[in-house]
Amino acid sequence: MDEQQLELLYNQKDICEAFFYKGEQEAIALLEAKAETLRALPEEDGVKLRLIFLTSLNRSLYNYLLFDHGVSLGACCYENFRQLSRARTAGTFLEAGRQIIRTYGALTRALPPGRERPRTPSVKKIHLVQACHFIDTHLSEPLTLQKVAQAVYVSPSYLCQLFKEEKAETFSAYLTSRRMEAAKQLLLGSQLSVDEVAARCGYGSSSYFSTVFRKQTGVSPRAFRRSGAGAQGGR
Repeated sequence: MDEQQLELLYNQKDICEAFFYKGEQEAIALLEAKAETLRALPEEDGVKLRLIFLTSLNRSLYNYLLFDHGVSLGACCYENFRQLSRARTAGTFLEAGRQIIRTYGALTRALPPGRERPRTPSVKKIHLVQACHFIDTHLSEPLTLQKVAQAVYVSPSYLCQLFKEEKAETFSAYLTSRRMEAAKQLLLGSQLSVDEVAARCGYGSSSYFSTVFRKQTGVSPRAFRRSGAGAQGGR
């Protein structure tokens, strides 16, 4: 391989700098651009090259955090590495890269402020952050405990227990609360119909959505929207 190809595989400084100074989305955009370039490398070595790239990305973000910001996320680095063997196709490779960036981002935001060397988050914390992020970005889909567990590479029973221990609520209760929060935002901040809001929040039946919404808030979706509109109009 020539020097330019090796730089593509091992030099992730641009992604690290984008991550820390411009945000996760900018870092992911650079990742996606590199992924396109990576497609031009010999396909017979595709699996090996993708693994090299993702390992480099994972370690680069870890080292950048450690040496430039005094934060060690060793458990996060290890968990990311443990999951890399699953990224064997071009599609799963790209999603794995996005997940690495998002996991470091979520954990960095969760660290206590004002401490030069915060406590390293536990493996459980990493799994919970990954699960919650997956839920928030897939609310319109028919989510189940099994599907979310599979997405973050843990067992359903482990994830179920994790929500009880760390969130003091069941997986189902957490999922419902996130869907209700999303529904409230859509009802007050958009012109979508109740049927459309229900679909955006993962409910195939608007009548069932309305039943759950009333149970959670004490009012129907339409009444909630009217009360919100009235409150805003009275300001």
